[in-house]
Amino acid sequence: MNNQDNKKRVTPKLRFPEFQTTLGWSNKPLSKLANRITSKNKSGEITRVFTNSANDGVVDQSDYFDREIANKDNLNGYYIIELGDYVYNPRISTAAPVGPISKNKIAKGVMSPLYTVFRFHQADNDFYEHYFKTNCWHKYLQHVSNSGARHDRMNITNDDFMAMPVPILSPEEQQKIADCLSSIDELIELQEQKLAALKQHKKGLMQQLFPSHNDLQASKQASKQASKQASKQASNSLSET
Repeated sequence: MNNQDNKKRVTPKLRFPEFQTTLGWSNKPLSKLANRITSKNKSGEITRVFTNSANDGVVDQSDYFDREIANKDNLNGYYIIELGDYVYNPRISTAAPVGPISKNKIAKGVMSPLYTVFRFHQADNDFYEHYFKTNCWHKYLQHVSNSGARHDRMNITNDDFMAMPVPILSPEEQQKIADCLSSIDELIELQEQKLAALKQHKKGLMQQLFPSHNDLQASKQASKQASKQASKQASNSLSET
C-alpha cells in the first residue's frame, strides 16, 4: 500500500485491542456496498404501509390508512421494502436537521417513493445500523443538499445519496463493534423495562396510600350526613326535655 492510500485511512479514537495494530478504516460510496431498491408495488393486497420514524426505526403505520384506499392504484407506485432493508427519510426539522436512516425490523411492506430504500450486499450489516445512528454522515448530506427550494426537505438526488462515503473495515472488526453496541442496547432496554415496572409499582402504591377524589367526596358527604344526624338528635333531645 502506498503512502497516499494510507493517508486516506482513518483510525478511530477507541479501538478494541486486537485491532489496534491493523490498518485504519478506508471508505467507499454507499453504492459499492448496497443497491437502491426501486421495485414498485403493482398488485396484490397491501398488508403494511410504512413510514420512517423521526426517532429511530421503521414504524408500521398501516392503521392510519383505509384498507380499501390502500389497495387501490394510488399505492401501486410505492416501493416494496423487505425485512432488513434500510430507509432514508429526507424530511428535516429543527430537532432533526437530517432525516434518519433506519433498518426495517418489522416485515415486508411498501413505502412512499419519497423515501430512499437500499439493501446491503452483505447479510451481516448490523455495524452500519449502528453507524447510521451517529451523525458522522450528516455533513456529507448537508454539503450536497440544495435546500433553497424547499425548507422542509433535504433536496438530495438519489445518486448523491448513494454516493455518500461509508467506512470500510474488516468483517471481524465490524462484528465486534456491532456485538458490543447491541449488548449495550439490550441492557438499556432491560433497564428501561425495569424502570417502567418500578414506575407502575409506585403508581399502584400511591393509589392505595392516598385517598382518591371519590373517596374524599364520599368521606365529605358522610361527614355532612353524620353532622346532620347529630344535629337532629340534639334537637330531639332538647324537645324531650
